Amino acid sequence: MQASTLNPVRLVSAFMLSAALTAGAQTQSFSDNSTGVTFRYPQTWALSKSQDFYLPSPLVPGNATRLGAAVWKAGNTPKTTLTGLQFLAAVEQKASKDACLHPDEAGSTEPPKVDSVTVNGMIYAHTRAEDAGMCHQVKDDVYTTYRNHSCYLFDLTVHTICSGVVDGMRDATPAELADADAKLMGILKTVTILNPQTAAIH
Repeated sequence: MQASTLNPVRLVSAFMLSAALTAGAQTQSFSDNSTGVTFRYPQTWALSKSQDFYLPSPLVPGNATRLGAAVWKAGNTPKTTLTGLQFLAAVEQKASKDACLHPDEAGSTEPPKVDSVTVNGMIYAHTRAEDAGMCHQVKDDVYTTYRNHSCYLFDLTVHTICSGVVDGMRDATPAELADADAKLMGILKTVTILNPQTAAIH
């Protein structure tokens, strides 16, 4: 497992967003007492437990329990090829930490690369995958950590479509895509995992 090096632009943007989220500015809070998971997300995003995009997350196991997802969508007439973002919290029962740190990518003939990332003092195993179909694309970053005999998965997905699908739509710029990554990372920086019994008291 290798240590990850994050893009400086993403780090600065993520820090600024995380600071705003920590201050509680225009945010909503998600919490799940049964698992102790909490996080904050922008007030303009929606909370969902359903599959909100054409392509599912390629690294989230089908038997994982979806706790909740913060979702931003560009709408029916997106101005750029960036169509949506999703931050998903999920949990899966695993017998060991080692089993948690080796996610399977659907349809892959070789295991995905796993590196170690520390975010807000919490150590995660980080995996990235991409998928495409019918002019839809998804970039999937999964951060997993093992607690309470369970694998906690935080799935950060960026959804795009092909150029020209919508009249007047332009390609998302590298800066816009970096900002999308930073928004998702900013949410990850607010994640806390309490003991489920402790969480139920709050």
